Amino acid sequence: MRYFIENKCRDTCITTLVLLYILSGFVNICTGKTVEVNREKSFKREHQGVVDRIEEKFYIILLENDNREIVVPIDKVEEEINPSTWVSIYFEDNRVRGISVDDNKTRKERRRLTVLRQQLNEKRK
Repeated sequence: MRYFIENKCRDTCITTLVLLYILSGFVNICTGKTVEVNREKSFKREHQGVVDRIEEKFYIILLENDNREIVVPIDKVEEEINPSTWVSIYFEDNRVRGISVDDNKTRKERRRLTVLRQQLNEKRK
């Protein structure tokens, strides 16, 4: 009987710890304290990304080279950013440390899209 109780307590503790770990990661992402990019150790890095959309109080940013999205609370960004705006995201130890608008890349991509739309319209005629 004692063996059964010890194993049951151990299993319950492990389950509780796993749930706490999962919930703490979710809370950190929602509050903007941590945005996990990957599990490997990283130091200071810069990524390019585009603001895909705004959902409630969060920017959804698609990272250019990683083919993944990150969620950043709007109140953690100093300036207002519109969808389709390109940004530089600065990471340190897998946490977002700063975001700045990349005006040059935004203009360049908008020009490229305008040309593609014009070409598409010409083919339709």
